[in-house]
Order: sequence, then C-alpha cells, then structure tokens
Amino acid sequence: MPSFCCVVNCGSTRSRDENVKFFRIPAILHFKHKTNLNELSAKRRQKWLNAIKRADFPESKQKDAVVCSRHFISGKPAELTDELNPDWAPSVNMGYDKTLNANRMERFERKREKIGRSEGNR
Repeated sequence: MPSFCCVVNCGSTRSRDENVKFFRIPAILHFKHKTNLNELSAKRRQKWLNAIKRADFPESKQKDAVVCSRHFISGKPAELTDELNPDWAPSVNMGYDKTLNANRMERFERKREKIGRSEGNR
C-alpha cells in the first residue's frame, strides 16, 4: 500500500506525518440484495475521483491509492449512507483550488438539526 497521499501537491507521508490518517479510495460494492448500496458506492467512488482530479491516475494506481485526513473537514470520511455530509468525499486542500468554504460543515449541521426537528414533529 502506498505511504503517501495521492492528492495533487499534498506531501503527507505515513513515515513523517504520525498524526495524519490515510483512507483508501472507496471500492464499488457488489451486494446481491442491496443494490441501492451498490449504486451509492459507485457514485461515491466517482465523486472521490472527481475531487482528486489527477491526470496521471489510471485504474491500476487507483486500486491502492490513499487520501490523507487533511482533505476532510472532520479529518475522516463520512459513512457511505451519509450522502449529505460534506465529508462524503474529500473536499479540503485538494491542491488545485485555494478558496475554501469554511462554513460548509456548519451548514450541514444546521440542515441535519432542522431535519431532525421536522421528523420529531410528526
């Protein structure tokens, strides 16, 4: 498994950055009876690859590639079924865009809270 982050201009390595965690690019699931998760996993993988935006990234390199925790707002990816979470795919310090929206996680939390309140009123 590679010991460095595959994001453009990210210098994170396993040997040097002890407090940084590394996450593999999600695989596409192939459940027989949970086709909705299969579709969701394919969508998520594509979103990760679109966020990484590497020109030199053939399928053979994608298999073992990792993304470090510096590219997630919370420091780790969200669960597969939490599609509305901004950490569903890497989005911070992606190497090609210097403008970041710091309020993205706050908006997500407000939306989640609002949904929770509306479900509680039913």
